[in-house]
Amino acid sequence: MLDVVTDQYKAEQRSKHVSRVVREAIDPLDWDARVAFTAALIERLGHQLPVEIREQPPERFAPRVEQFLETYARSLDRVKDLLRSL
Repeated sequence: MLDVVTDQYKAEQRSKHVSRVVREAIDPLDWDARVAFTAALIERLGHQLPVEIREQPPERFAPRVEQFLETYARSLDRVKDLLRSL
């Protein structure tokens, strides 16, 4: 039970952190900056993303870039946990 509560707390804190970092990096009302940030993120992670995602315009993902980053961070944590357990 404690592990579930701890995992939920960590997920909430990670989500808050990702949102804060994105807000600090770009003005949420500046569409062009948000699109440029999303394009740079896709470029940076390009080798890890499927081709059909890389070929999409960044405008498609810009409205939900926080969710994109949060999911990516969560996946990295899962990989770290797996490697620690080996």
